[in-house]
Amino acid sequence: MTRPAITVLVTDMDNTLFDWLEMWRAAFGAMLDRLVTDSGLPRATLEEELHAVHREHGTTEYAFAIQALPSLRARHPGEDLPTRYAGAIEAYRTARRATLRLYPGVLETLRALRAAGTQVVAYTESRAFHASCRSERSAERAYQPSASASCRIAPRYAIMPQT
Repeated sequence: MTRPAITVLVTDMDNTLFDWLEMWRAAFGAMLDRLVTDSGLPRATLEEELHAVHREHGTTEYAFAIQALPSLRARHPGEDLPTRYAGAIEAYRTARRATLRLYPGVLETLRALRAAGTQVVAYTESRAFHASCRSERSAERAYQPSASASCRIAPRYAIMPQT
């Protein structure tokens, strides 16, 4: 008796394919450290305000968090906060790039699934923009080393491309 072919695999993304918590901790920590240094504000004040922003927007990955911080807006009225705190934004991006890595064996498994014709659907609780970014980078590594991958994103789902 032959086993049926697996045509679709549904998996979680964050902390299943890669260590999301470590990536976020490193990126957020680097940004916060730089904000404390550059603004001169107490870390506890920034943490409290960031917590409120995260709760308001329902995500810890809110891209406009710096602009939403009351203490920074009060300290620099009318100033372009992303420009003023570009170093903090770059610290976040640098740490994210340094830590966003698939777990060992994931890349090989995705490639084997691809070779077998299996479509991979990866679920995430992250916002579509962030999921798209991470899944595109994962797809590029797994399916198209030429970095030309394009993922179709539905809310809360990343569908790895079939080419």
